[in-house]
Amino acid sequence: MRDVFFDELKSEIMKEERLLKDGKEKLALAPEGSLSIRKRAKGASYYQNIPQYNKNGYARKQLNISDNPVLIRELTEKRLQKEIIARCENNLPKLQKLLEQYRPASLEWIASETDGVYKQAMELRQKIMLEERLAEPYPKCPYNPKYHIHTTEGGEMVRSKSEQLLANTLYSYGIPFHYEEEFIYRIGVHGLKHVYPDFTILLPDGDKIIWEHLGLLHDLTYCERTARKLNLYQKNGYLLGQNLILTMDDCNGTFSSVILRHVIETQILPKLYGMRH
Repeated sequence: MRDVFFDELKSEIMKEERLLKDGKEKLALAPEGSLSIRKRAKGASYYQNIPQYNKNGYARKQLNISDNPVLIRELTEKRLQKEIIARCENNLPKLQKLLEQYRPASLEWIASETDGVYKQAMELRQKIMLEERLAEPYPKCPYNPKYHIHTTEGGEMVRSKSEQLLANTLYSYGIPFHYEEEFIYRIGVHGLKHVYPDFTILLPDGDKIIWEHLGLLHDLTYCERTARKLNLYQKNGYLLGQNLILTMDDCNGTFSSVILRHVIETQILPKLYGMRH
């Protein structure tokens, strides 16, 4: 079971641990001293500050390195790595503590941690809610007898044999879905437009997964239209690996039922808590 924030948190910890390790290694190899810059009427002068100790205590030796761009870059890098190290050392204990204490608030996680009769009650609740959503009418792409030529086991008219296979397989798994449901998105401040995703999978408590099956990838116009469609999905919070699924026909123009079932069992059923209708 996945939680996006939980995954991102673990990823951030791994990233900062790597930054901390790499930063310390780079700092050990950096030239001595630090960089200071003085503005001039024309440009700036760069200095290497080298700490020294004499009989009077601490002193600083300052060398003009304006004509040494390599040393300027190395000292700049040293300063950046010191800041990265400081921030990672500040962040990591807090991130680790949050990871230990964080409990996802999604229904999926709550249901997985619930036992006994309460778990059965939650499953019944979700089943009823999904049935109610499935029974509700929804705005969809107008029927066109020129294109909607294949009938599914649920009585839906779809555009291709691949969509027919997909719809029939969803039906056999008992997965509630809408075909070519209107997806409204905003253009600018006041403008609204719409597209029609191939399949919209209905999840508990209003969540959805959009499933696009790409069947005409040999058609350049279709590919360009699909690219724009995927871009607007991303802008509206639908992301691959989370709530957006893409499949496509193979080079022979067919859709593998093995791949189809794998996608359903790994990307949809876990979010439905394994329920069937």
